[in-house]
Amino acid sequence: MSSRKKCSLVLGLVFTLIFAVAFVMPTSVYSQAGKQIEWRMQNMFPTGDLSYELQGKRIVDSLNKNLAGKLHITQYLPGQIVPADQMFDSLSKGVFDAAILGSSWRVGFTPEAVVAFGLPMGWENVDQVFEFFYKFGMLKMQRTVCAEKNVLYACPLPCSPVTITSNFPFRKVEDIKGKKIWSIAGTAAYVKNLGGAPVTFPPSEIYMGMKLGTLDGMIYSLAELETAGYKEVVKYINWPATVDPNSVEFDISLKSWNALPPDVQKTIEDTLVEIGPPMAKEYIAEDHKGVEAAVKVGVQEIHMDPSEVPKARAAAVKVWADFAARSPRTAQCVQMLKDFLVTKGVKVD
Repeated sequence: MSSRKKCSLVLGLVFTLIFAVAFVMPTSVYSQAGKQIEWRMQNMFPTGDLSYELQGKRIVDSLNKNLAGKLHITQYLPGQIVPADQMFDSLSKGVFDAAILGSSWRVGFTPEAVVAFGLPMGWENVDQVFEFFYKFGMLKMQRTVCAEKNVLYACPLPCSPVTITSNFPFRKVEDIKGKKIWSIAGTAAYVKNLGGAPVTFPPSEIYMGMKLGTLDGMIYSLAELETAGYKEVVKYINWPATVDPNSVEFDISLKSWNALPPDVQKTIEDTLVEIGPPMAKEYIAEDHKGVEAAVKVGVQEIHMDPSEVPKARAAAVKVWADFAARSPRTAQCVQMLKDFLVTKGVKVD
């Protein structure tokens, strides 16, 4: 056999082997070889929850589209990588790349997170949330806080008003005495100040808790009355809202973030800023649909007696003071919110 034929045979075998390996190679490994980075993002919230169905999917779809060939993100359900209550700690250790989680779930690591979630009876609409973060310095503050835990606080994700939806009418403060209410961090402190019994576990368990009667109520966004079926297990929507709106967050492992090229980082930042406000307004629209759907099946809207509202506000303001006492920087975050709300004409005491 001539040397030319031998060379051609060898080259043929090499190319055959390359194509064979590429065919059987796992997608993530093959993508890395092709310079596309594969990320895993776990969502704290289950299917049916708009933080999964709307926020999670919109972020993943938008980033995958804008970064096609450079970065691809796969969204995972709560518990598919780590248990929901371990997500922030695991993200800080680089177990996975990104997460959507409730800010209140990291209060044990960063007490300043209670302000990122929304303090009871604080800001009053979605526009105020974005202005507070992007123009009044709270984004920079939360990034500083999370960076100390090896996490990038990528952006706030405002949801909808969270109010006490329950199996009892909440007309007077005394109505909540002893009632078991799903809540967390700042909202849990609010429930306790009112005389209720706060209960916390992963959001995926709320439906059964209400159905089985192990909960009397929950402080949760209202869109899920329809999308997650909570209208089937509650009887009352109680006003005023506890937080209006609450905000979850999109976080990224600093290890994963720092490994990205600058142009990819910029595209992520620009995309999140672009989709944030319209996504929040879409959530609010779904919120109205949730209330309408619940009312149609007999759920009643209850408005607290006006004479009782100052008592509820006093319980909320006490939450602000108690969290401010936890650390100087948490106190700074609380003061930032107070200063901001003053510019909006919102009473804070």
